[in-house]
Amino acid sequence: MNGRTLLSLCATCVFVAGIGHGTLAQETSLFAFTEETSFFIDGTSSLHDWTCTIPVVRGAFTTSEAQGSEGFGIDTGDVSILVEDIDCGKRIMNGKLSDALRKNGADSIDFRLQAADVTADVDSSFSMIISGMLTIAGIPQCIELTAQGRKRPDGTIHFEGSRKLLQTDYGIDPPTALLGRLKTGDEVTVRFVVIAASM
Repeated sequence: MNGRTLLSLCATCVFVAGIGHGTLAQETSLFAFTEETSFFIDGTSSLHDWTCTIPVVRGAFTTSEAQGSEGFGIDTGDVSILVEDIDCGKRIMNGKLSDALRKNGADSIDFRLQAADVTADVDSSFSMIISGMLTIAGIPQCIELTAQGRKRPDGTIHFEGSRKLLQTDYGIDPPTALLGRLKTGDEVTVRFVVIAASM
């Protein structure tokens, strides 16, 4: 996908995000990720599969709900992960991944929501299609992903999903180690489990 196509897609995301929810009165709430939130990066290599954990993820989003409605919409959202918080369980792998992700002076992975299509299901559960700008190693790409979740009785919102990514799409050369004997695959899978509480 070339740059012009990406810009057009992202412009469409912004337009969709800006569409109102009608003339009904709206109740807006701010939710922040709790410590229960977990992110993971799964990958492959020439020797074995690997998983990195991200124990600290900073994120928040706003919701709007029409009076008398059981559904809700997500209007804005941001997620940020510090490169130094990514733990692959081995010092060499941590160093290799850190060097790759810090290209162009970047010290974080960031996602900014541009549109979220939330579909209410039964028993307070929901599914959603999320579009936004993901910036890795200083390179932004407009992506789309899906998630499933539910509103809990205690008022928190829980959702989870995954998204496959290519490291080379962000200008990253898949890390190697052990004098080239260990070569990581280009494709990785980011998994996330988000628990968010109203502020």
